[in-house]
Amino acid sequence: MPMTPDFPAQAPPPITLPPLSAADEHRRLAEALVGLHHVMRIVVTYGEFFLPGEAVEEVRAAWRESDPLLAELIQDIADGPDLDNSVDLEPGHLLGASGRMKREFLNREYPAFMARWGSRPEKKVQLQRARKRAAQLADAGATVLGSIPGGEPFAEVVDMIGKHVLHRFKRGY
Repeated sequence: MPMTPDFPAQAPPPITLPPLSAADEHRRLAEALVGLHHVMRIVVTYGEFFLPGEAVEEVRAAWRESDPLLAELIQDIADGPDLDNSVDLEPGHLLGASGRMKREFLNREYPAFMARWGSRPEKKVQLQRARKRAAQLADAGATVLGSIPGGEPFAEVVDMIGKHVLHRFKRGY
C-alpha cells in the first residue's frame, strides 16, 4: 500500500515585503493611467470601430482638448509626492491597499483590451470583445480619475467615451 505524505493543515505563507513608498505608489498609479490613456487614444483614433457614428467627431473634439492636459496630470503623478506640483493621492484613497486594488484593476484591463484589439481585429466577435474591455477600462478609469485632485474633468470625458463605446457595443455592429 503506497504511503501518502502528511501535509500540514495550511500552506506556508509567502514572505512579506515592506509597503511601497509614496513615490513608488505615485509611479505605479501613473503607469496604470498610461494604459488607460493609451486605450482612450486608440478608441478615439479608431472611433469608427468603437463609437456610434453620430458621436465620433464630438468625442474626438473633446479628446483633443483633454488629451494633453490628462498627459500632464499623469506626468505630475509620476513625478511623485516630493515636488511642488505633486498630486495628493491620499484623499482619494489611492495609496495603500485601496490604491493597489484600483491600480491592479486598471493593470489587468489594459492587457486584456490589447489582447482583443491587437493590430485591429478582423472578426466581429473580436471587435465586440475589444469594445467591451474598452468600456470596462473607461468605467474604472473614470472612477480612479475622479478620485484624483484635478482629475475630475478627465473622469467625465473618459466616462462619456466609455458610455459611447458601451452604447456601440450594445448595438452590436
